[in-house]
Amino acid sequence: VEVGPGGRPTHPVRLVDPDTGRELARWAGHTKPVLAVAFAPDGRGLVSRSTGEVIVWDTTTGRELARAEEHVRYARAKGLA
Repeated sequence: VEVGPGGRPTHPVRLVDPDTGRELARWAGHTKPVLAVAFAPDGRGLVSRSTGEVIVWDTTTGRELARAEEHVRYARAKGLA
């Protein structure tokens, strides 16, 4: 478990090459295990969801663009348009 700001555990989203196992990218910010992810069609955005958190990421910079922590109990990452 990684530790984030304030000593809280963070559960990163990791993009791994399936052939080599090499980590290609990492987005850290969730405080609970990640349950679902979806990439934008152009590959420049990513939405990840854990229990109680939805985070939108810029995959080109690794920056967190938006976060929702309320009313996300039933949010599902099915795909982005």
